[in-house]
Amino acid sequence: RHSHSVDSVWCFAAVIGPSLPVMALLGEDVILPCRCDPARDLGSMTVEWSRTDVKPAPSDPLKRSKFVHMYRNRKDDMDMKIEEYINRTQLFPEQFGAGNASLRIRSVRLSDNATYKCFVPNLSYDTSTLRRGSTRDMEKTEERISTFQRYMLTVFLFVKLIRLKMERQTEVISVSELVFFLNLVPE
Repeated sequence: RHSHSVDSVWCFAAVIGPSLPVMALLGEDVILPCRCDPARDLGSMTVEWSRTDVKPAPSDPLKRSKFVHMYRNRKDDMDMKIEEYINRTQLFPEQFGAGNASLRIRSVRLSDNATYKCFVPNLSYDTSTLRRGSTRDMEKTEERISTFQRYMLTVFLFVKLIRLKMERQTEVISVSELVFFLNLVPE
């Protein structure tokens, strides 16, 4: 039997996200990381950010889902955007050449608590899935993904309200913690 190094034989792009938790305060901006590795120029591709809990409207004969953010035909597509995200999301087109498909959500709300999916249809044959895992799962190193398996990037967004009581001469402060717990798992 001969074994070949995947790193030296295969050339593919995977859509990947962070391996450590990302945190933000309620009302602040947050960036949901998503990038192609190796880098691909995304400028002429479609980039879709969606929530997995948003289903197509039953009245829509084409069964189309609304998106948190969609970029296609070299511009943001506002027609398919979920209303609560209008004027609150942004991609970074100046970084598309480096394969950056990250999404900024402005002024994080408790209603933003959801699972987000970054999907680049042109790369659907080799994108990756990130799912919530335990601390033990988070310690695993990043895995290479076979081009023969179909994966998607899923970002679990958790908004949690925490109350901190400070001693003497300070007021009660409400803080929201936004955390992604991610690890690579097949769909």
